[in-house]
Amino acid sequence: MLSALARGRVGLAATRRLATLREKAGQKDPLERYEPKFEDPREYPEFPVLNVRLQGYDFVPLEKYQSFVDKIARRFNFPIVESYAVAAQTCRALTYKPQSTIVADEIELAVYDRVVRIGPVPAPKLQLFTQMIRAHCPVGVTITIKEATREDEQYRYIPDLMLKEKQEELKKRLLLLVHFIVAWIKLISSKISMNSLYHEKQSRQFCLVHCLNALLQKKAFSAESADEICYQLNESRLRDGSDGSLSPGTLSWHLGRWFNPHRSWIGLGNYDVNVLMAALELHDMEATWFDRRKAADEIPFNEIHGLIFNIPSTSFIPFWNGRHWFTILRLDDGSFVNLDSKLKKPEPIADILEFSRNILQNEKNQLILVRKQNVH
Repeated sequence: MLSALARGRVGLAATRRLATLREKAGQKDPLERYEPKFEDPREYPEFPVLNVRLQGYDFVPLEKYQSFVDKIARRFNFPIVESYAVAAQTCRALTYKPQSTIVADEIELAVYDRVVRIGPVPAPKLQLFTQMIRAHCPVGVTITIKEATREDEQYRYIPDLMLKEKQEELKKRLLLLVHFIVAWIKLISSKISMNSLYHEKQSRQFCLVHCLNALLQKKAFSAESADEICYQLNESRLRDGSDGSLSPGTLSWHLGRWFNPHRSWIGLGNYDVNVLMAALELHDMEATWFDRRKAADEIPFNEIHGLIFNIPSTSFIPFWNGRHWFTILRLDDGSFVNLDSKLKKPEPIADILEFSRNILQNEKNQLILVRKQNVH
């Protein structure tokens, strides 16, 4: 009887010793318990999104370790944005024979890549998280923790070779289309500019008048004004008054009008270079002969206002051969256009050097360079 009571007391004592603090606290009235609130006033920075990148040569341990990192991140209450695999990359490992560049062995290794994207991550917890996953990192696995970037997002996708080829083909076609549009715009603008240029058609032998007007881009001279320049040039040789002037109505005056050395005697034009020089001076321009002993490459195309060529020409009058003047005008954009009065319309010149070289091959052809007087 006494032994039974003793065993009962021992059992009660053991039961009392096994009672936990939580159980004892639960036996009390909840109103009697007091739990103080702990508020941490400190503010910790957070990383919005982090990539935990795992790389290794063995696929199976890497997969298991990725699962482990995922579980640890959840234990730290880090939100898992996503977990994904990146296509494996193949690299070559070479071993060489001693003191030689001969390859002894070659091994191809596949580098597997897994990424666990987490965030936001508080900075204090990140250090503990990093230490824990590094402590359980398998041999051969590399861990990289960094903020997610746009390059990481592009790296995860496998490049589509066919898509790249199509993109390159599309770029080439777009480039050709752009070149075509630019060429078309230039052609249209050149046509517009050609149509807006002042251009006179050939009339009798007044090519010098047409040449001057084309150079000045306006009707600055006529047959009458060109004849007047001829009279003024010839007046010094035909003076017959005491004051040295040429009196109208005299024989010398009439001879100077009909038989003028600077134009055709029948009044059809065919003016000489002296008329050209005098006319250009009236518009603040100067003309200089180009030395035929020089090559066409020495023509200062960037400094001139225009070119005037003088070439032999067959007249509409039988057995009457003269010379023809025509203008090559330099436009504001540096290009040149042929304003020959024998042309139906202005013609742009693609290569002014080759054009000039071809004309100057004939020894009878002559070239005059026209500049504005303030340009040297």
